[in-house]
Amino acid sequence: PSGSGKSSLVLAGLLPALAADALPGSVGWRVLPVLMPGTCPINALAELARSLEPASLRAEQEQALLRRDERRLAQKLQASGREPALLIVDQFEELFTLCENDDERQAFLGNLLSLVDQKDPPCRVVLTLRSDFEPHLATLPALSQRLKQAIVRIHPMEADELRECIERPAELVGLHFEEGLLDELVRQVRGEPAGLPLLQFTLHKLWQGRVRNRVTWAAFRSLGGVREALARSADALYEQLIPED
Repeated sequence: PSGSGKSSLVLAGLLPALAADALPGSVGWRVLPVLMPGTCPINALAELARSLEPASLRAEQEQALLRRDERRLAQKLQASGREPALLIVDQFEELFTLCENDDERQAFLGNLLSLVDQKDPPCRVVLTLRSDFEPHLATLPALSQRLKQAIVRIHPMEADELRECIERPAELVGLHFEEGLLDELVRQVRGEPAGLPLLQFTLHKLWQGRVRNRVTWAAFRSLGGVREALARSADALYEQLIPED
């Protein structure tokens, strides 16, 4: 679901684990730059292709080739090295929310699937996708069939998991919370839609407002808690703008 920590799990969990050889030989995998589809997915692919072979073609030329030949990206990867590769495509739902061109969408997907099909060197592709966009996969049957075998569902965190994701980073830097504050943070964010991004924002603000190595109730109350922190910060920024802005 939205805000369940998919990107964090992949970027801060999966990638470091693979770099530590969590799978046999994964310490030697080549990790490609993380991709997000954006409004023009082929542009994102072109930047990746150009990074595999710097100063090869202009961006417009590379985009045209990727649209025309779905094997283009796989061939570029093959020409650039023989070690196994890993590509992360984060926020894959942008293929539906931001991209309005179906031909562009199909060309992007075709290039990704060609990467997966390539045997030498092998390339793994990991996608993060909001669960409410799963029905859209029906419009991409070639991908939908593969995901049936490979999908991993990320469920919202339980209270003890939320507590750990707050406590452990704080412990690493010697940060302490006033009594009861940690419990209140967990209580407010548990069950909240898109709770983790709100928690992340709140914790960032609390870090900025810490008193030496301590997070205080006064700082928390001034933010308005997890639900109000973002809104109050946005209002404060808006109030500082001059009329022209």
